[in-house]
Amino acid sequence: MYLKRLEIYGFKSFANRVRIEFDKGITAIVGPNGSGKSNIADAIRWALGEQSPKTLRGGKMEDVIFSGTQTRKPLGFAEVTLVLDNSDGELPTEFSEVSVTRRVFRSGESEYYINRTPCRLKDIVEMFVDTGIGKDGYSIIGQGRVEEILSMHSESRREIFEEAAGIMKYKLRRDEAQRKLQKTQENLVRVEDILAELHQQIAPLESQARIARQYMDLRERLKILEINQFVNRYNRYVNRIKGMKDQIVLLDRDIFNHREQLNSDEQAHNILQDKIESLRIEIQKHTESRHELSRKIENAKNEMRLVGEKISQYMRDNQRLENEIKEHEIYIQQNQSRIEAFLQEKQANDGIIDMKKIKLNELSSKAARIQEELSDKQHQTEIRRKDAVQILNKIAEYRNNIIKNQTRNENILEMYNNTLELIDKRTNEKVRLKSDEQQIKDKLDNIQAEKDIIVNRCNELKAKIEKNKGSIHNKYTALQAGRQRLEGMKSRLQLLTDMSKSYEGFSRAVYRIFETSKKEKALRDRICGVVAELIEVPREYELAIETALGNSLQNIVTESEEDAKYIIEFLRKNRFGRATFLPISSVGPRELTQNEKKALTLPGCIGIASRLVKFDPRYTGIFENLLGRVVVAETLDHAIAVARKYGYAFRIVTLEGDVLHPGGSISGGSSGQRNTGLLGRKREMSELLAAVEEEESNVNHQQNMLQEKEKECEELEHELSRDEKKLQELELVRVTEEEKAQHISSELQRIDKELAELQDNANKLKEESKQIQNLIENQLEEVNRLEAQNEGVQSVLESDDLHLKESIKQKERLESQISEIRVELASLEHKSMAVNQQIMYLESDIARYEENIDKKQEQIRGNSNEIKEQENVLEAHKKEIEIRQNEMEQIFRILEKNEEERIKYNSQIEALEQKIREVNQIIGEIIERKHHFEVQLSRLEAELENLMNNMWEEYGITYNSALAYIDDSIKPGSINAEIQNVKEKMAALGEVNINAIEEYKRVKERYEFLEAQKKDLEEAKEDLGRVIRYITRQMEERFSQEFELINQHFQEVFSQLFGGGTARLLLEDQSDILGSGIEIVAQPPGKKLQNLSLLSGGEKALTAIAILFAILKRKPTSFCVLDEIETSLDEGNLDNLSRFIQEFSRDSQFIVITHRRNTMQVSDVLYGIVMEEKGISNIVSVRLEDRAS
Repeated sequence: MYLKRLEIYGFKSFANRVRIEFDKGITAIVGPNGSGKSNIADAIRWALGEQSPKTLRGGKMEDVIFSGTQTRKPLGFAEVTLVLDNSDGELPTEFSEVSVTRRVFRSGESEYYINRTPCRLKDIVEMFVDTGIGKDGYSIIGQGRVEEILSMHSESRREIFEEAAGIMKYKLRRDEAQRKLQKTQENLVRVEDILAELHQQIAPLESQARIARQYMDLRERLKILEINQFVNRYNRYVNRIKGMKDQIVLLDRDIFNHREQLNSDEQAHNILQDKIESLRIEIQKHTESRHELSRKIENAKNEMRLVGEKISQYMRDNQRLENEIKEHEIYIQQNQSRIEAFLQEKQANDGIIDMKKIKLNELSSKAARIQEELSDKQHQTEIRRKDAVQILNKIAEYRNNIIKNQTRNENILEMYNNTLELIDKRTNEKVRLKSDEQQIKDKLDNIQAEKDIIVNRCNELKAKIEKNKGSIHNKYTALQAGRQRLEGMKSRLQLLTDMSKSYEGFSRAVYRIFETSKKEKALRDRICGVVAELIEVPREYELAIETALGNSLQNIVTESEEDAKYIIEFLRKNRFGRATFLPISSVGPRELTQNEKKALTLPGCIGIASRLVKFDPRYTGIFENLLGRVVVAETLDHAIAVARKYGYAFRIVTLEGDVLHPGGSISGGSSGQRNTGLLGRKREMSELLAAVEEEESNVNHQQNMLQEKEKECEELEHELSRDEKKLQELELVRVTEEEKAQHISSELQRIDKELAELQDNANKLKEESKQIQNLIENQLEEVNRLEAQNEGVQSVLESDDLHLKESIKQKERLESQISEIRVELASLEHKSMAVNQQIMYLESDIARYEENIDKKQEQIRGNSNEIKEQENVLEAHKKEIEIRQNEMEQIFRILEKNEEERIKYNSQIEALEQKIREVNQIIGEIIERKHHFEVQLSRLEAELENLMNNMWEEYGITYNSALAYIDDSIKPGSINAEIQNVKEKMAALGEVNINAIEEYKRVKERYEFLEAQKKDLEEAKEDLGRVIRYITRQMEERFSQEFELINQHFQEVFSQLFGGGTARLLLEDQSDILGSGIEIVAQPPGKKLQNLSLLSGGEKALTAIAILFAILKRKPTSFCVLDEIETSLDEGNLDNLSRFIQEFSRDSQFIVITHRRNTMQVSDVLYGIVMEEKGISNIVSVRLEDRAS
């Protein structure tokens, strides 16, 4: 067996579908750091069942799916397929080629396949057990596996040795047996606990069952008595109801006769009413005219009063306005006198201000001249001080620079000599690299020309494949969603089917009857069905009908009472419980009365329950009996309104399951789950069957479309694979040569740049040395000049300070005089401003008063004109009042005549109304008597209905059925006393557990069953213990034997790898072979024997590799993946390792992920991992024997 092919799609950096073909021998996978070559080992490990994201170098399992780049979108799933050649039959399957596929989606869903057949992860793990292949085997060895062997914890090394020893299958069997033993022990404890509990229950249950049987006998006697009482009361109610109905018919006839006479009187009454109405209209018209005239006269009088008041108001306003004008004129004269006084004061104050301003300007000009002179002197002095400081700083700076420059010149001369030596060395190196570069460029030009032709064709194929993959993913997602929906529907359908077959939701008695009827034809032929199965109810009425029927849904319909009796005897004989039967021959319909049917026309009434459902016509009597007197209403409010109107005479149910019972009681609230599904179960099964059929057709169609698309994609991939294989061989050569060219080019560029820099640096150093020497001489001359200059500046500064002090004193005296004048000037200006404001205010006030005088004079003229107009209006109103009063007198005479006629007609109407009242009184009395009889009739019918309902709910029988229970020996007069006696006996029994009979039987049977179970569990426990001990012995013997052989091989391989030395493996605890840690002791050549932890890093790695090859020598695995295990080895040890890999490749296939040249040289096939597009790994390959030829 060997690994034949690896297919990767969407795993980590492999965004494109990659197929790697492997042959026997050594295959090397190379590539630069970060190219994704270690993802090959991760892909193999993941396909074999690795579940730890950390082992796969991720944070979560979703991280293995290609996450996208700047130019490529993320993928929705990752898939890896391993194809193994099984022609030697090493794997437990008849196939010569085995493919293992693992797929994971971003949703977290995983799929596993063996030969494209869905399977479990456990199936894959078990198939590779003890082959060395697997996530925990030694077929995949990376740095992590080497570190496990090198770990300080000797116990953690056991797994790899157990796999090599071939005891994993025994370990799995032992673990499974131990789990079974644990489960058996737990079951045994549970059984013992249950037995102890049941033992405590049996004695009390036996006593309860005895009391329950006594109670059942008394209850049966009570039933006979109450049924006889029911028949007697039923007969009395029927006789009374018949008498009531006869009385109502006679009263209806009397009402009809009196109403005929009443109609004649009412016609005569209506004629007189029409005449009176005509008179009333005419009287009303004249009355309205009279009222209109009165209103107009009153309006005219009111207008006259208003006009008089307006004239008086205008005259008063004129007098007030004339007085206000006189007051304004006096005020204006006073203010003009004040303005003249203020003007004289302002003129005197302005003269003083002008004089002060002239004096202030003179002093300010003088002070400004002094300030300007002072500023110039201060500025000159500050400049001289700064010059002095700068001179001193420059002197210090020049002296420091002289010292620095002298030291720097010495260093530059030394660097100049070293640079000249390095220029000679780099010039010789450049000549050699130029020759190598030209040879590589010629070779690359030939490769690129051949490669460009193939690349264009590959790009076209990739675009087509990518488009098909997107379509495949979408179709696969749709297919999975369809399958999930289909499975959900099938599960629900199967659940409903099982519930229907097992009569889930029915009572124990009903379940027993139908279970037995499947075997006994005599019982089956007597059953028509259960009520819930014989009725079809629209979805919207299911809750209402379920509520109306209640427990009657479980009633069994039979052809005759004899059939019902037969089944009752069957239940009694087998103690299966009780059930209610509805014989077609005896159960008759019950309907609403004609009067009650009128309720169906009321708002919110949907209809009679029996008319809203479907059933076989032969069961009409049954369902009319159950639902014929049940009305369905929309809401509880509607139901209450109907019930009140008809005196709570029949039952009403609402769509929400509320019930109004005859007599007035109401049931409602949360419907819970009572009998839920008995009516809807059959309907839901029918709907699900249709939906399953439709969904299956849809899934099959999607499956076919997906297969066609996958086939098309596979053909394109095969075509692409052929082109890429051609391209890969060229690409590997190009990459290798280009890397050499790039390396040489970068070296030449580096040398040229370095030579230019060195030459430039030498010239600069030489020139810089000369400049520094000149600079030192110039700096010495400058220091001498600056010291002389500093002495002259200091003398001038002393003279400047004396002149500045005198100028400052003179300036301060002038500023004091200016401040005093400014204060006086501000006071005078403020006073002048206040006088101006007073004058402005007085002038504004005079203008305002003059304007008011003009307005008031205009207002007086307007009022005088308005007085004249109002006097004219007053005269017009007086004339209008005289005309209206004449019209009023004419209307009064007409109204007196109309009133006389109205009185005459009213006397005639009163006589007729008296007669009509007498007839209505007679009819009312008759109707009242009829209503009294109807109320009594409704009450009697409701009481009869309640009586029948009570008997039906209590015993499930009708009046016809009850006749079969009549006992002539029971005297009607003594029934009540006997019923009371039986009830007292039942009460004396106390609280009775009716279920105790069945419970006692069930508990006893369960106790006996568990006793047998306990015995079986104890025997199974002993058997499992023997199996575990046997497997443990087998494991110890096999591990001990294999460990010793691996130890021997380890000593040989260690000596060969190290070129001498000794090493061995030790069990830390010989008494616990299967639990002992494994210690590694090694003695490289020339060193003492010591523990692994004391070796160097390279020695540790080589020792771990020696253990791995020792295991492979003892038990070769079909293929072995080595992931950069030689990283820490030097060249000598690397040669030894390469030689071992080449030697072992005769028995095992090696896939080596490496970047070391020695390992590449011993490989048969070389695959390169490159990232032509950033973030996306691709494969290039070449056979080394082909390349060599």
